[in-house]
Amino acid sequence: DILRYPFNVIVSSVIDECGCEKKVVGRFFNSMILVYSDNGKFSEVVEVFEYMKNNEVKIDEKTCTLHLLNLKRCDQMELARDFFRLMVESGIDVVTVYSLTVVVSVLCCNGEITRARELVEEMGLVKGVKANIVTFKSMIGCCVKRWDFEELDLVLKLMEKESVMLIS
Repeated sequence: DILRYPFNVIVSSVIDECGCEKKVVGRFFNSMILVYSDNGKFSEVVEVFEYMKNNEVKIDEKTCTLHLLNLKRCDQMELARDFFRLMVESGIDVVTVYSLTVVVSVLCCNGEITRARELVEEMGLVKGVKANIVTFKSMIGCCVKRWDFEELDLVLKLMEKESVMLIS
């Protein structure tokens, strides 16, 4: 029922009803992201995210990761990459190993193994987000499926550099 109202109407109603209680407002808008995401209204998710960022409403990392998973499930690979970029560029601390792993998986599903590896390197340097074994296994699996052993060698070297061990 809430989906039929424009976002700006919802915002003014929430602010009128909840006042400035940041915790309640934060929970509401994080819930809005998930409601829009679950219903395939992906442009509205970006609108809510931008509103939250611009108005200093706390954005929950888990909410962002769940949205990325929804995009992956709906085969919206380009939107997942764009939303992750938005997360990174927002300057807000919402990028974690979990969201990184989802986007690496998205890139690997698209056959973009090199971009996935470069993203892992970039996030380690720029954001201090280190990939874990799950992230690396996604890239390794993709390299093997595509018989891309040159890229596999680079992924394994990056694993060694990051001190991530492949334990069976």
